[in-house]
Amino acid sequence: MAGRAWLTSYRKALDRDSFLGQRVRTVPIFTEMEAHLLILAQLRNNAADCIRLAEAARSSEHKSLFIEMAERWLTLAERAEKTRAEGR
Repeated sequence: MAGRAWLTSYRKALDRDSFLGQRVRTVPIFTEMEAHLLILAQLRNNAADCIRLAEAARSSEHKSLFIEMAERWLTLAERAEKTRAEGR
């Protein structure tokens, strides 16, 4: 009986976010294709953020800087897409 009490209290101490008393973090597992699409989406989102910053910029120098950054993010996305297509 004493053994069962220990087991019951040990199980209560563990919850779904722990393993052997240590906190664990779940990590989503993506397929290679899903990961690639997420990267492409992030690159395009970065470009969109730069465009929004360019629209809000007060000086033409800052506008130009943000537009150039957006163009570079889009270039990276295009290259990533091309590399993925060539690798198939």
